[in-house]
Amino acid sequence: MRTKLLKVCAMCFLLNLICERESFPGGLECDLTQYRAKPGISAIQEAGVLTVTWEGERNSQVRLRFGVQAGLPTVQELAIQAKGSPWNVLGRNLTPVFSVTTGIRRTGHDLPEEHRWDVFWDAPLQHPEEVRQYTAKIQSSGCKVRSEGRRVEVFFPGMSLGIFSGGLQYTVYQGSNLIRQEAVVKTEEPSVAYIYSGGLKGFSSSDLKEVVWQDIGGNWQNYEFYGTPNRDPVPVRAKNRVLLASGTTASLAVFPPPHQFFFARELEINLGYVWYQKESSQGSSHQFALGVRQHPTEEGYNDTWIKRVYALYNAPPGTWQRMSLYFYANLGTAREGRNAVLAYTHEDRYKQLPGYKTMVTHFHTAFADELTKAGSLDAGAP
Repeated sequence: MRTKLLKVCAMCFLLNLICERESFPGGLECDLTQYRAKPGISAIQEAGVLTVTWEGERNSQVRLRFGVQAGLPTVQELAIQAKGSPWNVLGRNLTPVFSVTTGIRRTGHDLPEEHRWDVFWDAPLQHPEEVRQYTAKIQSSGCKVRSEGRRVEVFFPGMSLGIFSGGLQYTVYQGSNLIRQEAVVKTEEPSVAYIYSGGLKGFSSSDLKEVVWQDIGGNWQNYEFYGTPNRDPVPVRAKNRVLLASGTTASLAVFPPPHQFFFARELEINLGYVWYQKESSQGSSHQFALGVRQHPTEEGYNDTWIKRVYALYNAPPGTWQRMSLYFYANLGTAREGRNAVLAYTHEDRYKQLPGYKTMVTHFHTAFADELTKAGSLDAGAP
């Protein structure tokens, strides 16, 4: 009887070891042959975890720790510190999310079919029978680390995004608190136009208690994750396209690339380019996601433009598409973090240059017509 009991205990012990090994979040193996160590930015692989640390702005340091969980690349930790001070954790066990909506690019303007990529008056999503939606799946056990000047890139192969395939990439920059996350993918289909959404999920209100933003009128708004979880991402029409998650001593901003994110449009309505989503609650702690997105339809004051001019991005076959978003880690308040983000775009204004004038190509007068119809200059933009 005792012998049988000992055998059972031994088997249980071995099973526990196997289960622990299978569930251990590490196990990441990275190729560092293209990485070059430099002062102020480092990438170190140890015990199945890749740690990237770099000097940021205003005497800060930022740190990312990467691992894999069941083949899914995971940001085990995102943290920031003032040099010599304790680390402020902004997120733990974060996982990337990407989705894409596609339509078919058509030619126009009397252009031949081979020049369909130059068409401006096109609205692929106005053909619902051709619209397809996909969510990213990533299966990877390793990554490639590459140095390029003062930045380090971490690339995870194995991303499938419907008709697109490729990988997930993070880029960090010495001297900056920016973190770029992107799906680097391509398709072989002949006439694809698309929009995308991307972000990170797994944030906790224990680290970042609320999201804050300025609305399009410049008023500060916030949400503290009370109430039921959100079924879908909640679009936010934030001024300057900046949404921030705020903690006690640090904050994290999310925003789209300032230029490449926007395809040509006739209308200039803020369609809500950032989002949050409350995922779940565990006691007093709430889990949530943050990201960027393009709206599937146009809005505004001209019905013809709404229905006919929303061209999306081009994806010629075999070309690499970079579906990108930025995070910005900041020590201090969310307002300070927002100001730091806007420093990269001169607060969305052209910087004045002595001896030069800032000019634009043209203005549309349709809005003036709408004000005339309204009978008041106080009607405001829709």
